Amino acid sequence: MTPAVCVITGSASGIGLAITKRMLDAGFIVIGVDVDSTKLDATRDQIASERYHTMQGDVSRFGLHAEVTDRAGELGALRCWVSNAGFRTSGSVHDISPDEYDRCVAVYLTASFWGTAAAVRSMIANGEGGSIINISSRHAEATSAGMAAYAMCKGGINSLTRQVAGEYAHTGIRCNAVAPGLSTHQCVAKECSPV
Repeated sequence: MTPAVCVITGSASGIGLAITKRMLDAGFIVIGVDVDSTKLDATRDQIASERYHTMQGDVSRFGLHAEVTDRAGELGALRCWVSNAGFRTSGSVHDISPDEYDRCVAVYLTASFWGTAAAVRSMIANGEGGSIINISSRHAEATSAGMAAYAMCKGGINSLTRQVAGEYAHTGIRCNAVAPGLSTHQCVAKECSPV
């Protein structure tokens, strides 16, 4: 039987690290992708599993997704893809900078789109189906000051997820979004950060 591979972007900390550990516990070979090579190295040392492989890269770079699926094919069959990469961002419509807006769209929305596309192509080629998980946010459905571009991107992720789930269900590919909210330790005196 071909080993099952799971790709997780933003895997070196936070939610991505927790997902990485869970998928290793479930028996997957995991490819952890992160832009921060120092954190990625520390995570690899911490996990110390021969089933955990890492790739440093920026998910906003189009070619990275194909490189990751190629690596997955060398290790087994891509059966799971988790688009989790992100960064702290904020800004209301009237004051967000063009650079912050562009980076937000590139890391959250565009990277989720191209990651999903790469995963679908690989899973169709494998003929075994699989699961694509896009990390969304409660901000996609709720209003919070200073989160305009972030909320827009997470709403787009929800729409992409619905589209892919419906269009590719017949191939055995499942596509779901997980929408974390704010935890108590992340919200201090009304100064909250997105998850």
